[in-house]
Order: sequence, then structure tokens, then C-alpha cells
Amino acid sequence: MGERKRQQNGYWTIRTETGWRFEHHVIAEAIILRRALLPNEMVKFRDGNKDNLLPDNLLVHTKGHQNARKRLAVVEERLRELNAERVELLRQLAQNS
Repeated sequence: MGERKRQQNGYWTIRTETGWRFEHHVIAEAIILRRALLPNEMVKFRDGNKDNLLPDNLLVHTKGHQNARKRLAVVEERLRELNAERVELLRQLAQNS
């Protein structure tokens, strides 16, 4: 391991034998996983602080995991909106009958 650089996006990179890599990925592989990251895995910072490279602050996620949760929340909100619209339409129909 060698030289470190801070990128414009705030992430730290480190020079490894295979080239420049995100330092939080290298730490997660070496200490948390004890293996290479899989293509469908990502490393997040628990506290959102890209300078906090302590292993306890790093969390390995499967890509798409959060996207599915966010999409579910959007769908559930839309269902609530549609149900409210349905109730209003039924009320209007009952008044016109």
C-alpha cells in the first residue's frame, strides 16, 4: 500500500499493487469481509463521513438493496394517494345518486 489521494467527490483513494482504489473498499475487504468485494456489493459509511475510515463505520451492502426499499416506499405512498382518490370518487358518486 502506498500513496493516498483525496478525490474531488470526498472519497479517499490509495495506491495498491493493482492500481488506485477507494480506501474504504480496501479496508472493508481486508478487515470486514476478508475477501474481495463482489460486483453486486458496495461499501457505505454508517455516519456519512467519508473521512471516518474506521472499520466499525463501514457497512457492506448488496447493490439495489436500498433502491428496492426506496421504490417500495414510493409505491406504498402512491397506493395511499390512489386509495384516497378512490374514497373521494366513491363519495362523489354516492352524492350524485
